[in-house]
Amino acid sequence: MKIKADVVGPRRRLTMNAGGWISESSPTPRTLAFSGLGALLLAGCYSLQWTRSAEPQPPPETIAQIFAASGGKLGLELLDPNDTYRHDPPEKDAFYAHDPELLRFRRGEIRLHTVMPPGRVLVDLSFSDAAGNTFTLPEVDLLRIIPKIDTEGELQYPELLNEEYNRYSINFRREHQEVRFEIADPRARPAADRAYRAVLSNNCLDPTKWEIALTSEDYSNFAERLAGGLYLNQDRMLAHSWFFLDRKLYLSLLRLKNPDLAVDLTLLDDYDALSRRAEQVVVDLERLRAMPHPHPSQLLEIAHQSARPLVAIDAEQMDKWQTGLFLNREQFKTYRDLLSAPVTLAAYADNGFYRPDQPKLFDYSWLRDLDQVQVATVAADRAGTYVELTLDGVGSPYQIKLGNVDLAMLDEQRLFEFAFGFNVYSLSRRHSPPQSTIVFDQDLMPDDVKPYLLMLDKKTGRYVNQELKGVDRLYLGWESIDRDVLEIYLISYERILPVWLARVELADDLVDRTRVRRSLYG
Repeated sequence: MKIKADVVGPRRRLTMNAGGWISESSPTPRTLAFSGLGALLLAGCYSLQWTRSAEPQPPPETIAQIFAASGGKLGLELLDPNDTYRHDPPEKDAFYAHDPELLRFRRGEIRLHTVMPPGRVLVDLSFSDAAGNTFTLPEVDLLRIIPKIDTEGELQYPELLNEEYNRYSINFRREHQEVRFEIADPRARPAADRAYRAVLSNNCLDPTKWEIALTSEDYSNFAERLAGGLYLNQDRMLAHSWFFLDRKLYLSLLRLKNPDLAVDLTLLDDYDALSRRAEQVVVDLERLRAMPHPHPSQLLEIAHQSARPLVAIDAEQMDKWQTGLFLNREQFKTYRDLLSAPVTLAAYADNGFYRPDQPKLFDYSWLRDLDQVQVATVAADRAGTYVELTLDGVGSPYQIKLGNVDLAMLDEQRLFEFAFGFNVYSLSRRHSPPQSTIVFDQDLMPDDVKPYLLMLDKKTGRYVNQELKGVDRLYLGWESIDRDVLEIYLISYERILPVWLARVELADDLVDRTRVRRSLYG
């Protein structure tokens, strides 16, 4: 079921009893790879099940007790920015913070359902403004946004660090009746009618800090934008608020979803202490994937060696540059320039606001020696399109490894976003995703090929906290429609700019296998 690390003492095996609950059996050796999450889904533990129905049952006792103590519901106090706050990355709806009361959601409520399918914790989430306008997210499974720890032993520390201090989201679509409005003030009606999506996020700043946002579609200038030199989309940020989830509820959900969690949870509130503990862990890569087989490839470009011009590569980066989050942008014209002087970025701090007055400095000179890319295939029984990419260099003290990635999945979007950690997945997911063979979702990944993205110390093999080095993500995509050249980007703190790029041409046989496998998806 889990990725295991070397630990002192006997290892434990988790089994399912007749009621579908996880229990411990006698100590026994374990296989040293990803396995069993699919078994959990089928057996009915607290992971989401999309395709099976089951008899409804009362909520878990620990959760029911928390809500019973508050009369069956929990209140929320929310904070929202005013119209002078410039640093919400998406474009703003004309009604965003337009009125001191309308669609400024500062009160919320969580109501627990009395019965629910096994493996879920269903609630109704509602948010209201001072005028009584309310939107509700019905039948939300809170476990969908609770971190899932897929490792055991020492590896749980770096995984928990990357899970808890990453921002990840669940999307709710209005056209699927996942968002419902009750409008008390008719002045809010036109703006509310534009809203088509709500996004519930587990914020990256602190455990229990969450946020809720409404996205609208505005086609008033569609023709003008389409004819322009740069077309992004018609999305607008309509409302955005932050709140704290009840801590006792959060920890109960965390333990419910991860019954074999073995870390010291007192470290959750101390990022530096948790980071130090995580960086003591030696990562045994053989426990994460099958033995890799090196595959021929040709390195076409390392961006800092070619002095490639430094440009924003997506809409989020463009917006963050325009709103001033890249504070010393004018100093850097090429990727090579990033190696010669500290990069100054606005901090993401406090209640979830970008603070240009609290700059963070990052030294990216360590990227100079990261000048090699190694391609290897893993899981040969899966058509040979699963790969491990290693970013390395003779003089580099670090390696960055992205593994168990199916190249056929890259057909879905130009740049695929990977967070660091274990069983990495898209950080913005549908609450009720379509059942697809190519969906990239934490709860749907095959057991033996859960992807990982890790920064390692080459001398010790220990995990390195990439955030302290100024790296937040890895983006991967095809260079062109030919789909034979991979572009690999390392992305900075808060995804403000790309800091490293490599272009790698794959061998013809791997390209052909990927094309065949892609045609099998549907």
